Amino acid sequence: MNALLDVRDIHVCFHTHDGDVEAVRGASFTVDWGEVVAIVGESGSGKSILTQACLRLIAASGEVTQGQALFEGRDFLQTSETDLLNIRGREVSIIFQDAMTALNPTMRIDRQITEMILEHAGFSQKEGRAYAKAIADHRDDENAVAEILTQALRATPAELADDQQEMKRLFAGNADEQAIFTWLMQRAKITPKQANRRAVELLRMVKIPEPEKRMRQYIFQCSGGMRQRVMIAMALACRPKLVIADEPTTALDVTIKTEILDLLVSLTKQLGTSIILITHDLATVASYADHIGVMYGGQFVEKGTSEHIFYESQHPYTKGLLKAVPRLDLPKTQQLTTIPGSPPNPLHMPQGCAFGPRCPHCMEICKLEMPPETTVSQGHTTRCWLNDPRAAISQGGDRND
Repeated sequence: MNALLDVRDIHVCFHTHDGDVEAVRGASFTVDWGEVVAIVGESGSGKSILTQACLRLIAASGEVTQGQALFEGRDFLQTSETDLLNIRGREVSIIFQDAMTALNPTMRIDRQITEMILEHAGFSQKEGRAYAKAIADHRDDENAVAEILTQALRATPAELADDQQEMKRLFAGNADEQAIFTWLMQRAKITPKQANRRAVELLRMVKIPEPEKRMRQYIFQCSGGMRQRVMIAMALACRPKLVIADEPTTALDVTIKTEILDLLVSLTKQLGTSIILITHDLATVASYADHIGVMYGGQFVEKGTSEHIFYESQHPYTKGLLKAVPRLDLPKTQQLTTIPGSPPNPLHMPQGCAFGPRCPHCMEICKLEMPPETTVSQGHTTRCWLNDPRAAISQGGDRND
């Protein structure tokens, strides 16, 4: 099966008065169906810009100069703006890191959620006929019918159960493809009252107490954790295939952060939704991510499974991030190791490896040439001259430090 999202060699440049800023420099990654992919790196490494560029949400001064972002085989970078408006929110949604700026403080919570549902409810007759044909062809496969109904109607679990019962009734009456099409078109039309009921159920799904009462409140009347739950409810309102969570727990304390991430991952697993989790904290993704990409200077410097990154890391930057994570198995008196220096200025990127000026293993070639992507093992790649077969042991230690 092809990947849900296949990003290939994306380059993003911002044109400023001071010059061109290379925010993303040839980033590639994939997201499979139902998978959690984490993108990790310091602020300014290009994490958010990369995902926003894939959805064409970057500022007017920005430009995607090269690459592809294939979503189910469609290239977002070549898709019309009209089609993208239908895809954003319905098939791909974003949870922004600051709910107070992402949500409208002048609108009640109910209106903000129902607006999302009503905007993306329904589908064209062409889509309806395709869904009806697929259901008719799989009428003997209950799981396949449920999957098609989920994709077509973006229903909540409670609504899906009712839809499946209706399908059984139609099948019992030997309904043909036209009858299924007629029912689908009628079912896809959502009234404001139905949207309101769905919004209440969504708030209940994200474990907001007294959802009917909260629906009538404004966002400034909610705590930080409650606002993030509302953001998650909005992101999942149309049962998207992919959710981009852009540092969704930045302003929350540790206890609430874990609770919110547990909730997000469990709900998306339940709904079969894939996640791109953007964060600067490796410890945050340890329990959630199937695959991790470590970004630095607008590039992925290492990619692999969670086991690869945490137990078999190869790049000095990845190792530096891991050494900066507090660990319970270390003595209390042992200080955490910091990475010296600062991230590179994207206006004046180093000629060679972007991490070279901060790397304890920097060699002469690191200053002159950008390292190629090297395959360490299946599914595990890195960009570092230390992994080149010709690399000598660097000064200051060997490659396993």
